[in-house]
Amino acid sequence: MPRIRMEVTCSKGTYIRTLCHDIGQKLGCHGCMEQLLRTRVGVFSLAQAKTLSEIEALRDAGTVEHQLIQVPDLFPDHPRVAVKEAAARLVYNGNPVKKSHFATPLPEGAEQILLYDHQRQFIGIFQWNGEKHRYFPEKMFYTQGK
Repeated sequence: MPRIRMEVTCSKGTYIRTLCHDIGQKLGCHGCMEQLLRTRVGVFSLAQAKTLSEIEALRDAGTVEHQLIQVPDLFPDHPRVAVKEAAARLVYNGNPVKKSHFATPLPEGAEQILLYDHQRQFIGIFQWNGEKHRYFPEKMFYTQGK
């Protein structure tokens, strides 16, 4: 039975099984996937991956925390914006914020932002709502006292 090995770079929502089937159809035969290896997903690559035993060894050595990726680093394309001290209490409680609350410049047309307080502590991801002219919390990461 003939086999083809291919490497595909695609966006989310692409079904590789369907791609294999469609290629088989174009070739006038049946196509199916025998094996799939994801080498990259978003900002993560296979080269960065750790096995469970490697993670256990890091845990046992007390160094696993040094391997963790910080949440803001998972969103390299999102603008980082800080609020003024007077608005900090609003964002700590998950309230929406106006552009006038920002202490740092906001890129034009930014739909999602990484929001920080006046002390540069990461608060969360906020989403623009054009109807209400405010950024609303999408996902909060703030932990009081850290």
